[in-house]
Amino acid sequence: MVFDENFKYRFSKEKYFQYIKNEGRYLSSVEKNFGKKYDGVKVKIINENQGLVDGVYQVMSVWCEKIN
Repeated sequence: MVFDENFKYRFSKEKYFQYIKNEGRYLSSVEKNFGKKYDGVKVKIINENQGLVDGVYQVMSVWCEKIN
């Protein structure tokens, strides 16, 4: 999945947590706190694969949901 400039996106902690688990890793406390804090926050698109939450933290497109 890539970001489409014609849509808006929000960060999804469920997709973020699932991505980490699919990589065979356990969630650290830092990752859990990040996911909970930024769940549902709108993403500013940087390029087709990366965006920003809170204007600072980079997120991947596979961690986000498309909104209307």
